[in-house]
Amino acid sequence: MKNVFIYLLAFTCSNFNLAQELKFSQKPKLIYDYNHKEALLFKNDSVVFKTKQKKEVSIFKEAYPGNFSEYIHVNIGGRTILVHEGCGPVLEFRNDSLVRLDKSYLHRNQFLGNLFAYQNEIYFLGGYGLFTHKKILTKFDFENQEWNLVKTNDKNIPTFSSCLSKVIDDKLYVFGGFTNETANPNLYILNLKTKEWNVFKSNILKNFETITQNQQTILEENNGFYFIGKYYLFYLDLKNNSIRKYKNNLAKCFQGNFVFKDTIYGIFEFKTDPNYNFIFEKYPLKNHIDNKNDFIVLDQIYYEDHTELYSTLSVIFILLVITMYLMIRKKYWFISIIYKTPFIYSIKKNKLFYKGKFVSVLNKYDILLLEKQFLSKNNFFPLSDLNDLFSNSKQQDTIDVLIKRRENKLNSFIKTIAAVSGLNSDEICAFKKNEADKRIREIQILPNAITFIS
Repeated sequence: MKNVFIYLLAFTCSNFNLAQELKFSQKPKLIYDYNHKEALLFKNDSVVFKTKQKKEVSIFKEAYPGNFSEYIHVNIGGRTILVHEGCGPVLEFRNDSLVRLDKSYLHRNQFLGNLFAYQNEIYFLGGYGLFTHKKILTKFDFENQEWNLVKTNDKNIPTFSSCLSKVIDDKLYVFGGFTNETANPNLYILNLKTKEWNVFKSNILKNFETITQNQQTILEENNGFYFIGKYYLFYLDLKNNSIRKYKNNLAKCFQGNFVFKDTIYGIFEFKTDPNYNFIFEKYPLKNHIDNKNDFIVLDQIYYEDHTELYSTLSVIFILLVITMYLMIRKKYWFISIIYKTPFIYSIKKNKLFYKGKFVSVLNKYDILLLEKQFLSKNNFFPLSDLNDLFSNSKQQDTIDVLIKRRENKLNSFIKTIAAVSGLNSDEICAFKKNEADKRIREIQILPNAITFIS
């Protein structure tokens, strides 16, 4: 009888109270067992309290590195998996036992990273370790019992630490916390099928910066998170990209918590009893919200940042306007730039332009020379062909007179063009002998310096 009394006394004074309200002197690790549909409260790696069965159970455990308090949990296909917070060792809680699944070691490389599950696989994103912040994505290989690096298009992605993350369908949403050692203003989405990252801006997340960094008043839910304020409760629906605002009827400060089927499971600070510091409670979400349909939609949570696109389009638009202006107002200058020739001759207008400016000092013989060059398709032609241009139809000129007149008109043309452009005589008029008949002398006017347009 005495032994029974001692046992009952010891049981009553146990580190957690097994009455309707479960009280603890040390904060327990709260995990939801999806197989048995109950919350598990781990005092340590030796004792767990099963809330549905309302009993304390001793745990058989295999040897593992580190402390049990350093392990974080994730559910995959109903299995309760625990991974060291720095990545490496992997445990599974099954049949009241902690079984080690890995052949790894304490990586200590991804502290404050994000542990998540996708298609019955475990991933670890970002974190801090070995004096550097990380943006790596690692995956545990259950077959080889080791962690492997997963390649993503993370070129424009920052490092992640202390962020919130949520897997919805085939996407991982990451926000809050810190990126590149500064407060994270954006929301990042990783397509888990293609391993492609996308960056989204968010105006509203800045208002919850303190909450997302503290993470003590946050409830995780299937499609997002509840943020618990003193007077209001906000629901961030990541899947549908909206945020709802509810009146909050019950303000509580959480230590470890989640929402499952509109029921809140949480560890709360307990200050009314000097023997206990924490209390486990399970209560319906409606304690916070009178009516789930009574809310205000504030805004979308995130949006694509088109600043760079708009900047690029603006530059393109400005360039198009400038181009159109040049084509209309500075047409011949623009053409000379395109064709890389300083002179442009308009056949239709019988006008010569130098670097876009009209050359007004040409006489009719200068025009005849340019048109003759155009008819020769901007190639060399016989110098003697110019004789007809300068002949006098009213009198019969001798060949010597024609040659002298031709030379005078050519010299006058060369002086005019040289005065306008600064080109020397060889650049204005090029001469050569005909390849078939060396007796024939040929000429080309403004070789490589003029473009003819209609």
